[in-house]
Amino acid sequence: MTDSTHPLQEKSEVVELIKPIMEAGRHLQHQGDLVNARLQFTQALAICRERIDPVREAFCLQVIAAIDLDSGNFESAFENYQNAYNILLANNRRDHLIPSISGIGYLYQIQGQYDLAKNNAEEALSLAREFKLRRFEAAMLGNLGVLYLELKEIEKAGIHLEQALAIHREDGNRDLEAQCLIDYAKVLTFSEKFDEAIETANQAYLLAVELGIRNTEAIALSSKGLALLQANHWQESVQVSTQALEIFRELGNRRFILITLTNIGLALQNDNHPIEAEKAYREVIQICRDHDDLHSQLYAVMNLGMLNLGLEKTEEAEHQLLEAIEIVRGSHNYSIMAVILMELSLLYISINSWELATDCIDQALTLPSEWVSVNKNPLLFAVASACKAKMCHWEQSDAYLKQVENNTDCNQEYEQAALLIATGYRARLKGDRETVYTIMEQLNREISKESLCVFNELGLFYRIFRKQMAFD
Repeated sequence: MTDSTHPLQEKSEVVELIKPIMEAGRHLQHQGDLVNARLQFTQALAICRERIDPVREAFCLQVIAAIDLDSGNFESAFENYQNAYNILLANNRRDHLIPSISGIGYLYQIQGQYDLAKNNAEEALSLAREFKLRRFEAAMLGNLGVLYLELKEIEKAGIHLEQALAIHREDGNRDLEAQCLIDYAKVLTFSEKFDEAIETANQAYLLAVELGIRNTEAIALSSKGLALLQANHWQESVQVSTQALEIFRELGNRRFILITLTNIGLALQNDNHPIEAEKAYREVIQICRDHDDLHSQLYAVMNLGMLNLGLEKTEEAEHQLLEAIEIVRGSHNYSIMAVILMELSLLYISINSWELATDCIDQALTLPSEWVSVNKNPLLFAVASACKAKMCHWEQSDAYLKQVENNTDCNQEYEQAALLIATGYRARLKGDRETVYTIMEQLNREISKESLCVFNELGLFYRIFRKQMAFD
């Protein structure tokens, strides 16, 4: 907000009382001491309520909600954002609504309710522009960028984050510039511009170190670790992510402890260290159960299921993937539901339960797709094509294979491998030995070993169907 509209810039007795408390809380927040920061803000909130100052009361609630969000206390965050929103609306202070609208939108995003999240982000951006609040305008552009990134609309994500970054730099918002650089590094990561992603994360890290913001420093390291993970530099990813994890543990930032532990687990899993990977996932699951955090628990359970599937522990894997379905059911997070159903389908194919496999794929392909990336996953259609071919539904199999061929939104090697494996399996069903052997040679020649690691979905697809394609 501009100086004239910021709740702590309006002259009043309450502002004089709470301003030093809020500044102390902000300092603790920047250092990552979220527990003591929240205590400071709660003390300021009590003063506002005692002196009957609803605008400052709402502001304190919004700041506390942001702390709750970073701490993973999502229910408390939602309640505090909503209470602040109601107070401000009752007092006709629309210019202060943006943090509540934006925060609630981010909570929708976490739950996979992307349409609601986008509506909130656009409403907050509109308010920021109406009241000429450039700092918030840039923040909302950044939020939309992160949302588009999650929806795998990489180009839109990049455009919004570049606009946000330009405003932060022009206005000298160096703390927000660092955060925006971290998000932009993710855009570069998922655009497979790994060197640029690592360099951008390094820029954010150096800026955070210069500003003395430990939490942002650790998030930048975590972002670099993610880029290294996606670039298949697994050992380096573990090293950098472990640095970040140590800082997050020191600061008590539970949300990023969970994110970073998960990335470490994935890197260890891909680097063929299943025991260490399982240890990381189980720590995530235990922390989530202790704090009733089903959202983060879901991903850890899914990853553990895939790990066990890669180790051919099908009973354990089935139990974990079915547990993941129960967690996600009712949340309307159709993207995640589709991925779990695809993984279950691969599991059932591995034990020749083709009817169960086909049923899972059919469920995945009938999920609502307005706000999910189901229609952008070539592996899903490749598995569907194989299932329909096995069931002798060749027209449907042909149609799904076309969907793989027409995909232009993901890694080209990933798409090519999915297409080759499905085509090879169809050839095997038709008894076409020459085509099967040609495709197997092409896969061995053109697809990297990292892409076909047995602990990722594509690698599992390859291993399972390599067995299915074998001639007696």
